[in-house]
Amino acid sequence: MRYIETVLETDERVLARGRLHWIGPAVCGFTLGCLLLLLARAHEVIPVVFLGAIGSLAILVTPILLIQEWIKRRTTEIAVTSQRVIIKRGLFRRNTIEMNAGQIESVQLNQSILGRLLDK
Repeated sequence: MRYIETVLETDERVLARGRLHWIGPAVCGFTLGCLLLLLARAHEVIPVVFLGAIGSLAILVTPILLIQEWIKRRTTEIAVTSQRVIIKRGLFRRNTIEMNAGQIESVQLNQSILGRLLDK
């Protein structure tokens, strides 16, 4: 059972759910690493070794970042209910934010360029 279902009151129902987007640092790092390796192969000058090393490092770190992002996405719950907004994060340490719907006065949205391009 998910956390949000365990904290719902008797007359409360979930109106909307949110989740984190699947594109994170791992995908961006892998793409950057591939681009750097392609640049390193295209040019035959001394800084090429540096580009190739950075590109290889970015690709090698990608699996660790993928696992980290997967855990973050799986352990984050976001819901708007008929009475409040609930956000739960964390696998071992739980961080929750709950706010009554009547107390919400404003909402701030921070969206990256990649998020705008992907409409997320």
